[in-house]
Amino acid sequence: MYLFPGIGLGTLLSGSRIISDGMLQAAAECLAAYMTEEEVLKGMIYPSISSIRDITKEVAAAVVREAIEEDLAEGYRGIDARELCKLNQDLVICKKAIAKGCRSWIRGCLSSSSFAILVNGNAKGWVKASRGLRQGDPLSPFLFTLVADVLSRLLFRAEETGLTEGFSVGRDRTRVSLLQFADDTIFFSKASLEHLQNLKIIFLVFRQVSGLKINLEKSTISGLPLGGNPKTIGFWDPVVERISRRLDVSIASKIEKMQRNFLWSGAGEGKKDHLVRWEVVSRPKELGGLGFGKISLRNIALLGKWLWRFPRERSGLWHKVIVSIYGTHPNGWDANMVVRWSHRCPWKAIAQVFQEFSPFVRLVVGNGERIRFWEDLWWGNQSLCSQFADLYRVISVKNLTVSNVLGNSFPLAWNLNFRRNLTDSEIDLLQRLMSSLSSVRFSPFLADSRAWSLSSSDLFLVKSFFLALSKVSNPILFLPAKFLWSSKVPSKVKALAWIVAHGKVNTNDKLQLRRPYKSLCPQWCILCKGNGESIDHLFLHCPVTIGLWNKLFKLAGLDWVPPRSFEDMLVIAFKGLGNSLRGKTLWQVACLTLVWIVWQERNNRIFEDKGRLEEMLWDLILFYSSLWASCSAAFRGVPLNVLQLNWSEIV
Repeated sequence: MYLFPGIGLGTLLSGSRIISDGMLQAAAECLAAYMTEEEVLKGMIYPSISSIRDITKEVAAAVVREAIEEDLAEGYRGIDARELCKLNQDLVICKKAIAKGCRSWIRGCLSSSSFAILVNGNAKGWVKASRGLRQGDPLSPFLFTLVADVLSRLLFRAEETGLTEGFSVGRDRTRVSLLQFADDTIFFSKASLEHLQNLKIIFLVFRQVSGLKINLEKSTISGLPLGGNPKTIGFWDPVVERISRRLDVSIASKIEKMQRNFLWSGAGEGKKDHLVRWEVVSRPKELGGLGFGKISLRNIALLGKWLWRFPRERSGLWHKVIVSIYGTHPNGWDANMVVRWSHRCPWKAIAQVFQEFSPFVRLVVGNGERIRFWEDLWWGNQSLCSQFADLYRVISVKNLTVSNVLGNSFPLAWNLNFRRNLTDSEIDLLQRLMSSLSSVRFSPFLADSRAWSLSSSDLFLVKSFFLALSKVSNPILFLPAKFLWSSKVPSKVKALAWIVAHGKVNTNDKLQLRRPYKSLCPQWCILCKGNGESIDHLFLHCPVTIGLWNKLFKLAGLDWVPPRSFEDMLVIAFKGLGNSLRGKTLWQVACLTLVWIVWQERNNRIFEDKGRLEEMLWDLILFYSSLWASCSAAFRGVPLNVLQLNWSEIV
């Protein structure tokens, strides 16, 4: 495969040239960051430069036509932290904006690192490293970041002198030379033999400076293999593999299917009933679900993080690239959302989240120089152009900032610039507007900012955005949720009560609908051997169950009338043991324990043909209720035997 017309790969890798003075100057300045004054005076830098001059075909660099991906996975092992710390790194650390007082701490962490083996949680056998940090050490990523920063600065310096040239992106011609992520680096170069040879020399300079060895076996062209016959089918296998690994929309449904199967069937084999629809299960707990959440909504919430970061990282390269390609939104904060999208545009999915993201963002006025007076949401629950639409229609200039209209000090300027005289009704609106804005306060020395309305800290949280999206798509509250999920019973008891509250537990009437071929008797209850077994009958209206409920209410000293359904029972909650923390906790535990014991008794009588008397069931309810309540913070310090004997005195 030829990278350029008339230039073979062997010619490119074997070619050597004398380094220009500009390259030598750039290399010397970067090398000086790691040399002490004494070493420079002794001429220790010259062997490195002379070795760079003697580039031969034995030193091969991974060179590609447009993009070079260099894997530095072995880079950690090549860094000798002890030697690195002996050299003069203050220049590098200063570039990272690290305070002078912290530099000695950093050098101490890198040079005096030692290792130990944890035996039963205790460190035994401390060993000092002879070659510095190793890959996997908690400090090694930080050390690697310091060294990788030298590589980027070396490349930028070479680009400033015209030795290399990256890509120009967008209408602003934003220059992109390299991208670094952990130990992977992607270099971008113009399709020029001279620039690629200079890039090869930069690799060798970086190797001399840092000791990092470039792994040519892992260096590949981005997207296409290097060499081979493009007419053969096997040549395109890596491309097909990369495309097939792209996550499709159907992947989310496949993952959710795995979640559903694990929830209802566990890790064992065999298919079991999915009692509650996944749409309900994925809702937040206050809306009747288990809080799993839909993967599609989680993806939207994660993409919203990029919209939040966009106006806050204006100096970042990614921000400049996005603005250069798509432009800026009229609000001055976000990227332009109305653009032509390519099929594989990564910003497309992020921009589509803007409609869901924007209602939860509010603007905080500082000096008023970035917030639009009429169009932005900065005062009240709606933008001023929506609150005072009649006034907005007669202004002469749109998109004025707050400082343009009001100034940024007192008294307010009120430069509204109407294009005609106002009517009486419009004057009334203007008076309302002026009265409403009389309490506006400016901070002339602070810039305008954005705040996240769903967080008390005003900072974006993915979790808060996800919960808000879930509530928007499922606005109906699940009334028993508060009583159910705030209880102190084990999770298995809560799960049963949750299924019962949704009316989905496998009683006889439900099983007859799901499996009509089974020889069941839906009109027969195993407890009372009389009425049909339904959820409301089994857990509320059955003579055996109603007897247990009567004992519980009698213990609390209450007279009661059984509600129509079990869901109503959880909603009413009754508060039989008072409004104290202990009373609420014990009452919740007792109600859900009764449901658990009734279900266990029903299953024992059906599958094991064993039954217990009502008095034995009541003793079990008292014991488990006292046991589970005593484990809560409300009953800390109360012995189990004391709580079990007398509830009323304890609460």
